Amino acid sequence: MEKKEDEQANKITFRSVPESRGLFIDQCLAQATEYGFSGTSLKQTSWGNLCKFFSEKYDCTITQKKLRNHWDYLRTQYVTWSRLLARTDHGYNAETNTFDWSEEQWIKLDKTIKNASQFKNKGLEDAEKLQNLFDGKFSTGANRDTPGRVEPPCSAGTSTTAGVSNNGSESRTSHGKEKKS
Repeated sequence: MEKKEDEQANKITFRSVPESRGLFIDQCLAQATEYGFSGTSLKQTSWGNLCKFFSEKYDCTITQKKLRNHWDYLRTQYVTWSRLLARTDHGYNAETNTFDWSEEQWIKLDKTIKNASQFKNKGLEDAEKLQNLFDGKFSTGANRDTPGRVEPPCSAGTSTTAGVSNNGSESRTSHGKEKKS
């Protein structure tokens, strides 16, 4: 029984240490810059580096699984927020980082976008950092996770839409092949 209690005392959660969220994102950005990505995730080397960093920083054992779970949680939050932002009737207020939709609109949105209501009264914390971390790591064009978005939510003038010509017409299919007219 003592060993189990010691193990519990030697664990941290991202909720119990609020500053760890921003630190996690910063460390992931640093690892992505140095080592790149493997699909929609960090490379194995980066996960090992993150485990070592957080274990030393908080003097505890932190597993890759816990870090990956937090990565997936942040990615899901970001994708949900991006999908809300991409709505043509979005009602987004950049000053408050919130949406000003009616209760009826939120009910409809929650049916079409899973967990949309988490952003009903608050914005996405660290939105710009999460954009830097996750944008471009998903499929683009017709199959992307943030349908309808032409510009990233946090930076004006930078388009992430592949294959769109200057006049806005699609010049490629979702697979990157030229369309035949």
